[in-house]
Amino acid sequence: SDSFDTVFLIASLHHLPRQYHERALGEAYRVLKKGGTMRMTNFNLWRWSFAGKTVWKYARFFSGRSLKDVTTYWHNHPLYYYAFTLNELKRHSLATGFHLIEAYYVRDGYQAHFWNGHNLVLVAKK
Repeated sequence: SDSFDTVFLIASLHHLPRQYHERALGEAYRVLKKGGTMRMTNFNLWRWSFAGKTVWKYARFFSGRSLKDVTTYWHNHPLYYYAFTLNELKRHSLATGFHLIEAYYVRDGYQAHFWNGHNLVLVAKK
């Protein structure tokens, strides 16, 4: 507890099912020192594309599941993704006790819109 200045969650939280999101953010909060920073990225699965990892590309596999629960395949093994929205990440972070510094979509190192941003970026302080 209260040991780290910075916690990085790089392309990781979206691999956890929704029931673990706030628990994982709570652990990040717990290990940060007061004033410490959490830096997080997640894939933007809502961008408007049928290429790459998007909910639209994998929608045919849902068979009644939520569009937010996406399963792709990596080396012939199923790989789970949760399709976060930026507002959802903000809500979870605030509910955990974080103070938001910035939150945006990014593509090729520049801020973008949700429809073409490849990643979601969130920076928050304890």
